[in-house]
Amino acid sequence: MHLPVRIDAIGRLINELAPLLFVAFQEQQIDFWNQSAGTTGPRWQLFAQSLRDVWNVQEVHGWNADDCAVARAVFHCPEFVKRQPHDPYATRAYLVDIDAQDASGAQHISVTAMAVLIAHHGEQTIILSYSIDTGYAKFASLEAFGQALLPYIADLPAKP
Repeated sequence: MHLPVRIDAIGRLINELAPLLFVAFQEQQIDFWNQSAGTTGPRWQLFAQSLRDVWNVQEVHGWNADDCAVARAVFHCPEFVKRQPHDPYATRAYLVDIDAQDASGAQHISVTAMAVLIAHHGEQTIILSYSIDTGYAKFASLEAFGQALLPYIADLPAKP
């Protein structure tokens, strides 16, 4: 069976509907994360709890007592606004997302599955991370942390 279809009509329809694709994708993501994960509640709560649980540490090789205290502070009070008044380390928690920037704009590269805590103890900056791939790590500086991210971008295609 042959149907008479004009390619320019299809192109016009795709161009008209293209902005709705992103909205539809967002709706699908929200539906996915709000779906139940069995008896544990919505998937987003399970994911949030998993992120929180990695910071419940008593001892990590290479970390000192302050480092472990920073991690436990995030475990005990994961919400920044609630933690802030009682956090002597002024701890911030991040999930690492890598984007490349050039003259044409930013391009999403990857989410590294790495959580990072940045805190302060006196004049010292404490930088701790956890990744499924590499486990726990401590960095002497943000520059050292940046160097640890290089493997995540090593396989990027070269710019023309």
